[in-house]
Amino acid sequence: GARKPGRKGKKAQKAQRKEKKAANVQAEKVRKVEQRRAEADDFIKNLGPDGYIKVSDTINKDVSVDRYCMSTPDGATPLLSNSTLKLTYGRKYGLVGKNGSGKTTLLKNMGFYQIEDFPTHLRIFHVEQEHAFDDFTVIDAVLKADIIRTQILLEQVRLEELQYTEEDEEELGRIETQLEQITEHMEKLDINGSIQRAARILLGLGFTPEMQKLATRSLSGGWRMRVELAKALFVSPDLLLLDEPTNHLDFPAVLWLQNYLIEEFPHTLVIVSHDRTFLNSVITNVIALNQLTQTLDYYKGNFDQYEKLKEELFHAALNAYKAQHHKITSMKEYIEKFKDKGEKQAAQVQSKLKSLKKLLDDELKEPTEEKHFRFKFPEPDQIEQHIVQTEDVSFGYSPDKIILENINLTVGMDSRIGVIGANGVGKSTLIKLMMGMLEPSSGHIDRNRQARITYFTQHHYDQLDLKMNAVEYFLKKFQEDLEETPDRTQFVRRHLGRFGIKGDRQNQKMKVLSGGQKSRVAFAVMTFKTPHFIIMDEPTNHLDLETVDALIDAIHTFEGGVLVISHDQHFLEEIADVFWSITPEKIKRFRGFDAAKADALKKRIDEVHYH
Repeated sequence: GARKPGRKGKKAQKAQRKEKKAANVQAEKVRKVEQRRAEADDFIKNLGPDGYIKVSDTINKDVSVDRYCMSTPDGATPLLSNSTLKLTYGRKYGLVGKNGSGKTTLLKNMGFYQIEDFPTHLRIFHVEQEHAFDDFTVIDAVLKADIIRTQILLEQVRLEELQYTEEDEEELGRIETQLEQITEHMEKLDINGSIQRAARILLGLGFTPEMQKLATRSLSGGWRMRVELAKALFVSPDLLLLDEPTNHLDFPAVLWLQNYLIEEFPHTLVIVSHDRTFLNSVITNVIALNQLTQTLDYYKGNFDQYEKLKEELFHAALNAYKAQHHKITSMKEYIEKFKDKGEKQAAQVQSKLKSLKKLLDDELKEPTEEKHFRFKFPEPDQIEQHIVQTEDVSFGYSPDKIILENINLTVGMDSRIGVIGANGVGKSTLIKLMMGMLEPSSGHIDRNRQARITYFTQHHYDQLDLKMNAVEYFLKKFQEDLEETPDRTQFVRRHLGRFGIKGDRQNQKMKVLSGGQKSRVAFAVMTFKTPHFIIMDEPTNHLDLETVDALIDAIHTFEGGVLVISHDQHFLEEIADVFWSITPEKIKRFRGFDAAKADALKKRIDEVHYH
């Protein structure tokens, strides 16, 4: 029979069993650690907002959706059909198109993951034009916007509390593994540096350290919009969607935002904006919503390059159309001339007929040039002297809170003044003093009694009675002025026609007019009394690019004086020849726009670094 193992053999077997057991215990330990890490990983994987699914950071972050169809929010009107939606990660796109072409709808659909086949692993942040608010302070609202950061911090607190109460060794091990994972993830996301980062972004957008501690519900609409913008920059998503981000910003904040998006935002960006200089500085590509073909057209380069290319493509298409048209006409003439000239010509006529048929099958359509909307301000009679002159004027709502000090200014019919500065430094106060709506605390203001001054503000849009049509509104608003006018309805219709409000549009209730059309009615109201001097406070806020260009043209041909408060760089540069930068200390004057701009940006960047 088989030999029994000796003492040595038994020892070896025992040792083997011990080793095996130890190996099993070790394997079980490893398995548990792996399991804990997997559980911790699962937590980290499931972080983020609804609709977002986290995947590895190395995965492609481009967007490519084929055959995309889109309608107006009520589903009644198709806006895009079988179009391609493609975004290359890291590019900055300007989304352009006429009013009503669907720019805002497209941003919303992307922002809410409402597009089939749209990648769900992208973190998306959509800054809309309407905003919620609550009792959180400004800085907390910004920090809370990073859902992943908030979830991690809550989980960290939960696990740390468990760590103190848990007695089971195994469970403690699990908690410690999860805490390690979370600490690692926090370092990766630089969560400890996040408060400083949020504060820096808020400073750049104009929030002083004191304002950062205010509850968001105590802010006005314009400042709430800035909180939304700060949230978006703080979250730094894979895809940032901005709809008119400069609308409620002052001049320094626009310059700071422009700088930030160029230098510190590495991800994909899609912007809708009417601020041409802002667009040109920030974007690398243009997406155009083409209403004729209901497609998205893609162009490399910024907005100016896009316009130039569009112009070139139009002329190339026109030349091709003319050449083909000429060819078709001469073929038809040849056929007409030789079709009855016997055998000899018949073969040639047949060959020409064949060629003609081929040409007609591929006949080009005559390209139509886009009509550009233009309008003119009515011409006032000339006034020789100044319109307003201030001597050593100071103003404060109380003696200890002086807003403007020792102001000496003269404006006349030849003035073209751009006023820039941060919010709250007294820009609107200065205008109210010039208009006689406020009296100075000291000093003297001389207003020319013959001069008609019109003040155009945001409220021009708000004052329109949208239940009326434009003609009815004018007849009611200017009842007294029109008393002497023989055919007042015709007179009003002619005046509205100057501003591109013609035909049916004059009879439609104003609530159905587009934003751009309402602003044209507002310009018609502003100039109805033929002013000598026009003061405008942020006139471009609700305009599309086309109407901004039309307003620039109207100011160029206007024979009176103009003073404009604006944050739109292209607009300011086009219409003004002198720039007043209003600061709490004084009014600085600049002859050149670049100098005014450099001064404002330097001041804002210094403020951010100083804090």
